[in-house]
Amino acid sequence: MQVQVMSEFVHVAVAAIVVDGQVLLTKRPDHLHQGGLWEFPGGKLEPGETVCQALVRELKEELDIKITPARPLISIHHDYGDKKVLLDVWIVHDYKGEPRACEGQGIECLAISDLGKKPFPAANQAIITALSLPEFYLISPDPNTETWSEFKCQFEKALKGGISLVQFRAKQVNVRTYFKWAQELSDLADTYKAKLILNSPTDDYLMYAKGMNVAGLHLSSEHLLSSEQRPIGKDKLLGASCHNLLEVQHAQAIDVDFITLSPIKATASHPDAQPMGIEAFKAMVSEMNKPVYALGGLGREDLDEVLSNGGQGVAAIRGLWV
Repeated sequence: MQVQVMSEFVHVAVAAIVVDGQVLLTKRPDHLHQGGLWEFPGGKLEPGETVCQALVRELKEELDIKITPARPLISIHHDYGDKKVLLDVWIVHDYKGEPRACEGQGIECLAISDLGKKPFPAANQAIITALSLPEFYLISPDPNTETWSEFKCQFEKALKGGISLVQFRAKQVNVRTYFKWAQELSDLADTYKAKLILNSPTDDYLMYAKGMNVAGLHLSSEHLLSSEQRPIGKDKLLGASCHNLLEVQHAQAIDVDFITLSPIKATASHPDAQPMGIEAFKAMVSEMNKPVYALGGLGREDLDEVLSNGGQGVAAIRGLWV
């Protein structure tokens, strides 16, 4: 895959090498740009090279290993002030050979959950987020008091089935009931080592969410556009719902951690919404330096197409609430 890059950006092929939950990292020599920091290995594309070709060459030169890039993970434009880079990041799940420091750099393998303990260049932070997020993001249907017990059973069934990131929506109940239920679901999520994200339609919800033991917060598009800055600390995940380029750019500006982009296909819940299709999704993903979930009329069967077009994965209600 050859990417068209504006000339002022240095196009860098990057490998996120993840084997058995361990990530292979290298440390930049002190004399280089961003020297002394840890990074995901890779290097600049040579004229006429594809990203895959550059990765194979760079990893052989740097670490003396032979890799087969699996798929695109994320693309990141970043301006350091003295240098602009486009990181074209591909995920790699296997390699041949024993890594060695061919260029005198440090080498270390680290669990994904421990990546935050190392100092990385700023442009690498979105890679860490992408690696820590799953491929499926379940958005719950709205429960009510009559069906709450049944809802909890279905929630636990989804966790048992492998879902590890859930947004809890309950727009028909008051704030107190919502957070009582959210605490019950948070306890269940902890049992299965899953992450619970709270839907935040108002500032009242935000106030409660800040004090709860949950993984993060998800902003509606309205709440996103009314936020002039990130409304919650970096110790929690922040997601946002986006439907157009304006919302995508605003999400980028307030430093969310990920977004959902919708609708990709026609949906029963929003029959009047015009689906954007996968090509428009791909184009808007290129504007976002953070992970993007595709939402709207999608299910597990759409994952490969979403991944191949730059998405983090699939977000769904009906397609995953089974």
